[in-house]
Amino acid sequence: LKEYIMAKENMQEKPTIETKEDKDALELVTLKELYGKSLKSVINVEEEKHKELKPILQRIADQHKSILMSFIAPWGGKKVNPYDTIRASIRISEEFGVEKAISDIKAELKEREITGKNNLMLLVNSPGGAVDSSYIVSKMIRDNFDSIRIFIPHRAASGGTLLALAGNEIVMGAMSRLSPLDTQIGYKGETVSAQSYRRAIERFEDYFKDKNPYEVPYVWKALAEKFDPILREEWDTELDEIFNYVYQIMKKSGYKEEDINWVGFQLIFTQFPHSFVIDRDRAENNLHLNVKKDTDYPFLWEAMKVWYSIHLMTAESKHIIRYVVPSKT
Repeated sequence: LKEYIMAKENMQEKPTIETKEDKDALELVTLKELYGKSLKSVINVEEEKHKELKPILQRIADQHKSILMSFIAPWGGKKVNPYDTIRASIRISEEFGVEKAISDIKAELKEREITGKNNLMLLVNSPGGAVDSSYIVSKMIRDNFDSIRIFIPHRAASGGTLLALAGNEIVMGAMSRLSPLDTQIGYKGETVSAQSYRRAIERFEDYFKDKNPYEVPYVWKALAEKFDPILREEWDTELDEIFNYVYQIMKKSGYKEEDINWVGFQLIFTQFPHSFVIDRDRAENNLHLNVKKDTDYPFLWEAMKVWYSIHLMTAESKHIIRYVVPSKT
């Protein structure tokens, strides 16, 4: 009996001794899974699965050896109660969403053993949003891909314009539009441009520069006394901040110093309202951005328009981020 027991014990598998590196690797997988689950309600990110469109997008990705990604703000938003609708804008959910998409894409590339340059075709439809979030989203995309081609079937406004500047090329059609990047500030219950305050002060300075205080009408004096120099400094700082963001993104996109300064000045220190439409002709001929016409890439343009239209009317309060990774060659 004793010999039988000893023989049985010897037959049993000895437990595997795990190293610290093994444990870290296993727990890293668990942590990533937990992170993805915890973000599920905050972001809208996944690989594109549309039954009819996916094969077409896959063929484009394979043919051009390029990753495809969409960043789409749906038109209608999402009703949260009978009276209120939340619409997508670039904020913290988009930061986490883009980070997750990039992480998923890298994991797919590794699994498929795809190496080399990571080129990106990015479909953008966005009204913009928070300045800091717009910069972080643009920077993450710019830093993680080599050559970036931006497609704008409809609009990339405000922070969406900053994201468009992350592209080496911006493809635009008849409806496509960018907008100014003058920072929007809360002022007495309204949202106004920081540039408006600067322009107002400059207008008053021009009016008062050659006048004797005694000959200035009371109305002008009363209005001039309402200007707050601290507020002026604060808002000037906000404008300088967005200029710095434009500089950083465009520098990474390969633009020359003089072009960056010109674009920054035109978009930020502008005389136009924040809603001003910068169409394809203005983007190319006035701002001197690297703009391509929709007719330069007719098939790609149609595919991007369809991709955009599929998600346009989705009831969602966040940008819809979808991606397609090239197949293993």
